[in-house]
Amino acid sequence: MRNIDKENNYLSAKKRLDSIKSFYTHVIVYIVINTFLLLIFSTGTSVKANGMHYGNFYTAIGWGVIVIIHGVVVFSPIISIMNKWEEKKIKEFMQEGTNNKWE
Repeated sequence: MRNIDKENNYLSAKKRLDSIKSFYTHVIVYIVINTFLLLIFSTGTSVKANGMHYGNFYTAIGWGVIVIIHGVVVFSPIISIMNKWEEKKIKEFMQEGTNNKWE
């Protein structure tokens, strides 16, 4: 049973690492794309000519909110508590499965 616990811990840690990597990738893409859009919008001589008005920032604002929500989901202690609860329930169901064989 020890090997199963180690494997479960490894898979749980890998899943957590993948979600953290996903968040950082999301942040990097957000910064790159919005920097590119800002450069496009800021070219020109006058405010109306270069497109620097509030409507062009809806993408950055909306996407920024989504990045913040993604960060909360990845780094929130509540999510960690839920994951521990899931692991506990899985172990309980596995114990029930070994006690109630279909033979």
